Amino acid sequence: MTDDSSRILPKDIEAARCLIAKNYADEIVEGGNVTPKMAELVYDHAIRVSEWARAIAIGEKLDPLTLEFAGLLHDVARLGHDLLGGIKIFASEESAGHAMGFLEETLGKDKSLAKKIADMIESHAWNPIMVKMFPHMIDQPGNPEEWALRDAKLLDQIDWPGIALSTEIRQRPQIGFFKTDKGSILNAVRAVMIQRQKYIFEVTEAKSASITVKKIAPVVIKRGDQFFKFYKSRRVDNLGDFHKLTDDFGRETLGEDFWEKTKSLTGHIAPQPPSKPA
Repeated sequence: MTDDSSRILPKDIEAARCLIAKNYADEIVEGGNVTPKMAELVYDHAIRVSEWARAIAIGEKLDPLTLEFAGLLHDVARLGHDLLGGIKIFASEESAGHAMGFLEETLGKDKSLAKKIADMIESHAWNPIMVKMFPHMIDQPGNPEEWALRDAKLLDQIDWPGIALSTEIRQRPQIGFFKTDKGSILNAVRAVMIQRQKYIFEVTEAKSASITVKKIAPVVIKRGDQFFKFYKSRRVDNLGDFHKLTDDFGRETLGEDFWEKTKSLTGHIAPQPPSKPA
């Protein structure tokens, strides 16, 4: 019989979902810097990353629940009502520490499992853009699980909801990107799309990209490209109109319940677990 303290269980996934929902909601305070929209976008991002991580795990024969759990908590410490712009650009270390404490102190997991997941979270931000911004601060993933979480994050960043989130972050006036972009949402979207090309290389051509990720990537890339074309056809010039444009794209491609569907974008293109025998 397997010791439950050494593995992630389905009930732990639900506990992780509740944790991030509460953490993000708690940062929405009067006079604070976290808006309900930002909290919603970051929460939805965590859900999607967890699903990509699970899908990659199934395809690569890793433990799906461990990857799903790590995906849920990979940005658990990213929002803060007292932070400039309400969000940290780099929060891997804080999120890893928070996850480790939650695993050991709240869920009663053993230290080796907690450290394994914390290490996955700490290295998930490793990519050419972040390494350049934060040299010597991000360790390169060192095992298949760590690469799987890293690639799950990149898959979301090159998909259209990830493009929308990255643009939202660049439009926060207190964050340096806003000044770099001269406050222009057009410049923000262009910058996100330039960065996106480097992420695409990581999941399609880099030696670290797994077979599963390479199979998933083309569909995700196509969706992101479609969103960019949709944006260029509208050319909105403020964040409010960009939110509306994002919603319009979602409705046209997925229907009225598109935001719920974005949390399951992996379903029709990712590997599925084998069916259980009757």
